[in-house]
Amino acid sequence: MNVFKRAMILGGCLAALGLGAATAMAQPGGGNNGFGGGANGFGGGRGGGRGGITPDQMRSDMEVKDEAEWTAISAKIAEVQTAQQGVNNRGGRGRGNRGNRGNNAAGATAPATPLADALAELQKAYDDNAKPAEIKDKMAKVQDLRKSARAELIKAQDELRALLTSRQEAYLMLNTTYLN
Repeated sequence: MNVFKRAMILGGCLAALGLGAATAMAQPGGGNNGFGGGANGFGGGRGGGRGGITPDQMRSDMEVKDEAEWTAISAKIAEVQTAQQGVNNRGGRGRGNRGNRGNNAAGATAPATPLADALAELQKAYDDNAKPAEIKDKMAKVQDLRKSARAELIKAQDELRALLTSRQEAYLMLNTTYLN
């Protein structure tokens, strides 16, 4: 009976620890002070549900000792993240999201960007069964904006690469989506 009690206590403690960790990871930024795979911080990790890499871990792994160097690198990483969001922006629309027009899963309105606006116009034209010429015009506008967004991303990635050693660049390629 003593072994059974110990097993139950151990199981309860493990469950409590697991729930605490899950709650911390559910917070904005994955519990990493805003730096965990969210839109406002680092976290482009490729590990699925890991929640990304903390800035301190990234800095340590990249062997950045100088504060000014890290400030410059982290600012460029933030620019790449913003550019990636512009490329990946679907305006909260698309297959499987028809009942949630313009809203993300949390119910907040998607950020208004020229691409999001153009996608909304295209969606409206599609939903309203607009004339083919109007739909083609809307599609051309979306394609142009996506092309511009990709160019901005490439520029931001090149600016980031300019600050990195080969080893740091390899680290980001292997562990994040910033330089893919």
